[in-house]
Amino acid sequence: MVERFLEQNTFTSQEDFKQHLKIKVPDNFNFGYDIVDKWAEEEPDRKALLWTNDQGEHIQFTYADLKRETDKVASYLQSLGIGHGDMVMLILKRRYEFWLSMIALHKLGAVVIPATFLLTKKDIVYRCNAASIKAILVVGDEPIITHVKDALPDSPTVEQVISIGPLKPEGFKDFQEGVQHAAPFVRPSRRTTNRADVRDGAARGHARLAHRLHERDPARREGRGGLLVVRRRIREARRADPDGLHGAGRRRHDPAARDRPWRDRGARAERARRADGQRPAEDRAA
Repeated sequence: MVERFLEQNTFTSQEDFKQHLKIKVPDNFNFGYDIVDKWAEEEPDRKALLWTNDQGEHIQFTYADLKRETDKVASYLQSLGIGHGDMVMLILKRRYEFWLSMIALHKLGAVVIPATFLLTKKDIVYRCNAASIKAILVVGDEPIITHVKDALPDSPTVEQVISIGPLKPEGFKDFQEGVQHAAPFVRPSRRTTNRADVRDGAARGHARLAHRLHERDPARREGRGGLLVVRRRIREARRADPDGLHGAGRRRHDPAARDRPWRDRGARAERARRADGQRPAEDRAA
């Protein structure tokens, strides 16, 4: 997949990497269609996302699953009037619906604003007004629901509030029901490129800061981001363990690899204590 977007994908040195990494960005590039759906077309049974929780639930999505579910979510959001350029805030914790919504909104060309579940009323109001947020997708937990409800009277641009559950108070649309009954998805006819449609901060000041950092860093400005390095490492892990999820299975079955970071961390901490003139941990315990 990565070969489609790079003129060169193997490098002999860091200098070679800096000089020759060139990204080919297709016209109207969209991550949802050009990456996720393309994987679903070429390798539908390939593992894409594994979600689990503290209660022991596990949900495994293949790329075919991801395409099917994100198309449903996109169709549902489209039916609510969400489309190209609309600002949508996600307060979804680490629920798998976050990833379905993120990709679905990419497909619609909407602007995604991920937000922490620690936001209070004033934080939500500020973001809604600063970014003219049109819709909020929220996990149905307290006190998140209460903060969102309290913020709505002071957030005039918000037209839709959607809960993924478990709480679905009056005035909040039911995400699960809406997705379940969504019509077949039709890709928007207009351009839905999303090369720059994810905002970490809704505030204008945050956006300006991100812009300054982008302009100051030549690697970012020229499209030579570290994500490609991460992507390469993931590919290497997959080659080593084709059945694993990003190579995670290999660490899980290798006790030495699993324990190594903790031993290294302890050794680093011990060296730091010695450098500060403190006694070793075993001496203090005695």
